[in-house]
Amino acid sequence: MHSIPVISFFDARWREVARFVEHSQEVAQWKAEWLARHPEAARWRHSSDPAEQEQYRRLMARRFAMLVRLYREGGWRSAWEDILHMLEVGEP
Repeated sequence: MHSIPVISFFDARWREVARFVEHSQEVAQWKAEWLARHPEAARWRHSSDPAEQEQYRRLMARRFAMLVRLYREGGWRSAWEDILHMLEVGEP
């Protein structure tokens, strides 16, 4: 089962004042660029061919390692900055 992390912020009257979903805009941009460079990923993901399923698994493992490195090199900071911005402007 997969889940998407969501952080919601509420005011004193329990009105949602901001919501952070999954990742920062910086990481979302990185993921979009990565998908554009790897169009085969969608085909391999839904393939019934065991060799393509294995290629997909390996590709996603490399992507995960790259995401871990991205977060270690400042991705968490960009998430924090996005959250602070949402709280300042009141974007639920």
